[in-house]
Amino acid sequence: MCAIRRLETNQRGQSALMYKRYWVLASASGMILLAGLAQAQQERQNGVQTDLTQTQTQTLPLPLPVEIIERRDDAEARQRRETEATQREIDDLSAQRGMDSATQDIRDYTFYSLILVAIGTLFLFVTLIFSALTNRAAFNAAKAATGMNRLTEALERPLIGIRMPEDAIAFDGENGFAEEIKFKIVNMGRSPAKITAIHREWYASASGEHPPIANPKDSNRGLLSKGWTRYVSGNSETEGIWSTSDRWSSEIQNPSHIFFHGWVRFEDMTGKKFVAGFSYLVQPNSGSGFAMAWPRKNYHEYNYCREDT
Repeated sequence: MCAIRRLETNQRGQSALMYKRYWVLASASGMILLAGLAQAQQERQNGVQTDLTQTQTQTLPLPLPVEIIERRDDAEARQRRETEATQREIDDLSAQRGMDSATQDIRDYTFYSLILVAIGTLFLFVTLIFSALTNRAAFNAAKAATGMNRLTEALERPLIGIRMPEDAIAFDGENGFAEEIKFKIVNMGRSPAKITAIHREWYASASGEHPPIANPKDSNRGLLSKGWTRYVSGNSETEGIWSTSDRWSSEIQNPSHIFFHGWVRFEDMTGKKFVAGFSYLVQPNSGSGFAMAWPRKNYHEYNYCREDT
């Protein structure tokens, strides 16, 4: 009995479980069906709405032109605003054009200024070059004028020299001369000269060696005439006598050359002092007169005419 009841209970439980399963399946199927119907209904409504919209669009009347009438004050205010805006645009355009023109003028003036500066610099360099050339020409002219003044002074000032006789001289055979030798003081300049001192000596040489230099500053050497004053006018001459009382050394029996040398001090009319040196030689065995002696070296220390310092 109990087994039968238990069996019935099990059958009832299984029946209830199957019933629940059927019910869940049925509910799910119904919900799915309802969702499909709802979606179909929505699509039909959208289609109807679209058709209705298209139909309404096709059936609407054509748009009519509408003229908006504004008040006079508003129109005047709007016109003033537009006029002011237009005027501002015109002013801005004019200002922009003015700025462009001013910028162009600045560029032009800057370019012209650069050109003028370049030209001025070129002229400055040319001026400096011509100034240098002018200074050089002035220097050369001054130098030439100085040279001309010196030349003029040299031509105008007295120029003293000694002239020895050109004829043959006689010897006495006793290491001396047969007679005194006469010489001439010659002024080759244009202005007169005042002779203040004269130094003269002679020197016998067996080998032709020139005598020691007669230095005008050495007043104790040789024969020196002090206080011997004589005037010689320009382009003239005066005569002097060379004393030959002395004899050369007996060691020199047959000298090949006999030198006559010395110097003359003189002044011009302004008191400027000068000194002139001279040197002559004679060869006793040649039978000729005196000739100027020009040693190969330091000849300018024997024959000269310069300022006396």
